[in-house]
Amino acid sequence: MKRFSSALPFSKKWSSGNPEIDRFLEESKSISEGSKLKNSTNIESTLNSSTYLSTNKSLELEKSLKWIPFHEFSNLVEIGRGGFGIVYSAIWHNAPEKRFDLIWNKKRVALKVIFGSNVSTIDLLNELKSHHRCMESFRVLHCYGISQDPSTKNYILVMQYASEGNLQNYLDKAFTRFTWHQKINMLRDIVLGLQAIHSENLIHCNFHSGNILRHGYGTDRNNLDTYISDIGLYHSVVDSNDKEKVFGVLPYVAPEVLRGEKYTKASDVYSLGIIMWEITSGEKPFMDRAHNMELAKDICNGLRPIIVNNTPECYVQMMKQCWDANPLMRPTVENLIVIISGFREVSNYKVQIMNAEYHRNNLAGKFGSKKKKHPEAGYSSRKLDFMDLPLPKNEPEPSTTQSDNHCVR
Repeated sequence: MKRFSSALPFSKKWSSGNPEIDRFLEESKSISEGSKLKNSTNIESTLNSSTYLSTNKSLELEKSLKWIPFHEFSNLVEIGRGGFGIVYSAIWHNAPEKRFDLIWNKKRVALKVIFGSNVSTIDLLNELKSHHRCMESFRVLHCYGISQDPSTKNYILVMQYASEGNLQNYLDKAFTRFTWHQKINMLRDIVLGLQAIHSENLIHCNFHSGNILRHGYGTDRNNLDTYISDIGLYHSVVDSNDKEKVFGVLPYVAPEVLRGEKYTKASDVYSLGIIMWEITSGEKPFMDRAHNMELAKDICNGLRPIIVNNTPECYVQMMKQCWDANPLMRPTVENLIVIISGFREVSNYKVQIMNAEYHRNNLAGKFGSKKKKHPEAGYSSRKLDFMDLPLPKNEPEPSTTQSDNHCVR
């Protein structure tokens, strides 16, 4: 069987058998051949300028999406599952030979199997289109193309592999060595990824720590990049104008969305606020409570996770702005980028972060009681259908904060 030519981003030799998908793949090729990468900061810092210039052309071509026959994959291992399908790691034997193999580790890929995609391709094409529009950002997980399981006929998105798994996995195993410098860097990467999505006038609609992935290069476990995944799939299933369907992970869903209002960029920012808290605590939000109607009511009434002691005040203020009950009061991603830049530039903010790191070091290894997960707390995306929820409001400022020993594991 003939293999892909590394010089061609798409080969007419291969066809999905679906005219809509084939048409889109051809369109992605045409768009990519004439486009330029906007964000080359990380690549330029990794390679010298002459190498970057010589590989820029191949990078542009790589933004096109391919049809990849299923037999080109081997060593499939399940690494996760959610509301829409199962994710496997796999070896892609015919991956194009490019200079960036060692950096992007393209030989190993993630295969995202979409349940029921043999019935309808609408959801699949929406996610493909969304990923393609955001592929100029190095903070959005790269999509190489599409395949299909010949036995189930389910379509498969062939994605960039993330060695450290999602943010939930990473915090479980690395929280005690996760420095404040690394936390701020990761937050910056997440916001840059969200900016790439919003700049294309897209909304994630299911933004939570399970959709934030970390990948490491080489043997340095601290040399990690952060990516946003699962763009477009949830937005295609839950139309932004549909006031009845809500799909997601309850603790991360904005209160106005729980009440049936449409998804907006501000609802993604709310989710970011909850993710910011998770970064400081190392725990999943509201893990000790049932994720039911009562929690949804409490969230609408202003309940938020208890702020962890010794969190820098500049970080706390940004987090509170993000999870404000009023979506009009939440900052845009452009505002957030300015705020995060201030964490490194404003003297008072730098002192706050330095003090937080001092306390983190003093607490390292002092394990407190870990919250027990409630049997009805769920962190996989699901349909959320709550009726007669109260109007969202902010809860009065609490008089106490969560203790250090309660959150450090």
